[in-house]
Amino acid sequence: MPKLERVTLPGDCHAWVNPDWPDREGLLALIAQRKSCLQLPGAVIHKDDPASRVATVPVNGRLYLVKHYRRQALRRELGRALRRPKALHSFEMAVRLRALGIPTFRPAAVVTEPFGCALRRGAYLITEALAGRTARQFFADPAINASARAQIAGEMVGLLQRLHAAGLVHGDAKDNNFLIDNARVSLVDFDETARPRLRQASLRHKDWRQLMHNWRADPATAALFLALMPPIQRPSSAG
Repeated sequence: MPKLERVTLPGDCHAWVNPDWPDREGLLALIAQRKSCLQLPGAVIHKDDPASRVATVPVNGRLYLVKHYRRQALRRELGRALRRPKALHSFEMAVRLRALGIPTFRPAAVVTEPFGCALRRGAYLITEALAGRTARQFFADPAINASARAQIAGEMVGLLQRLHAAGLVHGDAKDNNFLIDNARVSLVDFDETARPRLRQASLRHKDWRQLMHNWRADPATAALFLALMPPIQRPSSAG
């Protein structure tokens, strides 16, 4: 885990920056404009719901992904503030997965905001934006042939197996959290990723169950994944 560089921002906000990031000037400019970055030319919103907003933003010829964790109800926000911020947790998990050789984004920075007198909340996660399309888009494309479908399904199953072999669970194995760029599959969104001390088997099974749930309306793709899954996971997942 690289030692992150702390940068103090107006309003008692802090940024924790990857010291190895290749364009520090551009990154700091994006951090400064984080609240208005959607107004920058070329910015595109990919997700916008009560929990978070995710957008890609170009800066100095480099494409960033900016995830804004929205404020929640006071009780929930207080619970978050007492734990490690999700943005920082996701940053650290991305570093860990990259060290394991699992393809994912390169994390750039986390911005935290004050919450109450002494607590902080993770407000923004900034990373490189990966090329490609989601697994949902890939498998919905009728132009993709059977061989390519089987190859990508095998890559996705292999990523979960490698994650589990390292003692981790993803926690949200939705089709939108697998990005496909030609034959390369990357895993993203580590808000719920963990190294569980208890219930490891049931949490691994939850990952497989979620993976199968993605294809509940696509029997052919569901059958493809079912055949590739570890045998011990198949009976319950099939239901």
